[in-house]
Amino acid sequence: MILDNKYEIIKELGSGGFGKVFLAEELFSRRQVAIKRLLNKSLQDQSSIIHEIQFISKFQHPNIVNYFHHFNRKNDLFIVMEYCEGGSLREKINSKNYKESDVFEWIETLCQTLRVIHNKNVFHKDIKPDNILFSKDGTIKISDFGIANKNGGTVSYMSPEALKSSNSNQKTIDIYALGVTLMELLIFNNPFRLLSSYAFREMHSNRNYPIKHLPLWQQEIIVKAINPDEKDRFQFIVEMEEAIKAQSIPIEFNHNFFRISKLITVAEKEIKLKKWNKTKSVLETAKQIDSDNLLLHQAFAKYYLKIGDFKSAKKNILIALKLNPRIQFQKELAWINLEELNYTTVISLFSDHLRREKNDLECFNLLIRTYFETGRLSEAIKLSKLLFDQHPDLPCFLNNYLIAFYVLNSTLPNDINLKKANFNHPIIEYNLSVINEEKRTFKNIQDKLLFLNFNHNSIQANSIVIHKDNLGNDFEFRTSKPIIKIGRKGFQCNDLELDDTRLVSRRHCLIVNSKDDVWLYDLNGITSVLLNEVKINKKAFVIGVNKLKINDITFVINANGDKLL
Repeated sequence: MILDNKYEIIKELGSGGFGKVFLAEELFSRRQVAIKRLLNKSLQDQSSIIHEIQFISKFQHPNIVNYFHHFNRKNDLFIVMEYCEGGSLREKINSKNYKESDVFEWIETLCQTLRVIHNKNVFHKDIKPDNILFSKDGTIKISDFGIANKNGGTVSYMSPEALKSSNSNQKTIDIYALGVTLMELLIFNNPFRLLSSYAFREMHSNRNYPIKHLPLWQQEIIVKAINPDEKDRFQFIVEMEEAIKAQSIPIEFNHNFFRISKLITVAEKEIKLKKWNKTKSVLETAKQIDSDNLLLHQAFAKYYLKIGDFKSAKKNILIALKLNPRIQFQKELAWINLEELNYTTVISLFSDHLRREKNDLECFNLLIRTYFETGRLSEAIKLSKLLFDQHPDLPCFLNNYLIAFYVLNSTLPNDINLKKANFNHPIIEYNLSVINEEKRTFKNIQDKLLFLNFNHNSIQANSIVIHKDNLGNDFEFRTSKPIIKIGRKGFQCNDLELDDTRLVSRRHCLIVNSKDDVWLYDLNGITSVLLNEVKINKKAFVIGVNKLKINDITFVINANGDKLL
């Protein structure tokens, strides 16, 4: 068979999604060539392919397959190019007949070649072993420029963003594909081949690549090259080339990085000590150095969660996720949604976190609280009892087991020896006093029972002062009680009695008074409880001097009564 009156077809070399490749001999020169017949019959695409091939041919690069000629026959485009007798990289992988030193020599050469092409703002977009060929003397060459661009790539070599959009960073798409090719050369397999979309995402998310047997430096280069987040890949092909030569990935840190890291370490210590003003001061100092530091926003989110500023915590989490979408914030986001009473995804987010962090007892307690608040009392009972049996030293699980059981059954459980159990914790004592009250001061007991949060497993003595009401009666109420109960006048259950009025409930609100960890709870009274003119949503953190308003009665609370503020 003669094509274009000058090429005699010898045999078919292969076929694929693009079309077929034939070995042919040029009649005049007797030179052997490869001829590719494209399936793409779009005249616009054919014109674009020809233009790009002609542009690349001007480079005359020794590691790019040479293109000699093109012609059309019955609307088919034929590309005449250099015949590479050495076969393809795919054939070498299948044979496994090469050395590790060959692999990195090939990859370095491919990096150097792509660097030249990328600098000309040209990208391949379908780097894979099938498109990498060898000449008779063993020179490695990249083929299918232009042609590959119109095929859109090969799925098992395409980066996550390339699978979603064609408008992605083309440099990092080629880098990703070369990283997959490097991995395949070293393990003789492409682990992404035939994976479902879910399995593909899971493998990337968990970094569960089958490369653990490789030397660490090789693993690091592969993981960085195929990072699912394009911003965390090598940004230029020369970076991958240099990492291979150095057998390591250079990490650049500047002076500010270490300054911020040191400040964040200080802030985390202050958080543990509940020194909130000091914590914020340290974090604000770090923010002045670099406001876009990922670790800084993580630290701010942790700080705001601890002091109950869930809006600010969420803001910093969203900034951190924008900087690095891989950061795991399931627990924190679930916690914020729980406080905002947005229960829809809370349980699934907590469950996702606990699959990774099986010993996070604080998260387990938050999950119990979610069950309790959403009426899934059987689940709350089951989980809190299980955790109490394993951690009898933590009062939160005992307390939360008791209140969930009572709300569901209107009685206390009989599987705990109430006389021997440790009920010295103030919140447990408070709840038992509500449960055992002879003359009920409430309609719905669940509104008045107090869930024991993890941070209050231990309540430290603290002096608190409430004074200056707006009725003109100067007085000072000073106490170190761990639970300060506030409600309508005439009921002995309260520590601070308000004038007898129908707009104040018998049990209206209370304060959990622990040093540097004071919280005001709204017990779902007749009217809202305002802290600093803001209606509280179940509970609010109290630090320093604050204005408490119930109906038309206003108090000033000094949560640090042992200090002059």
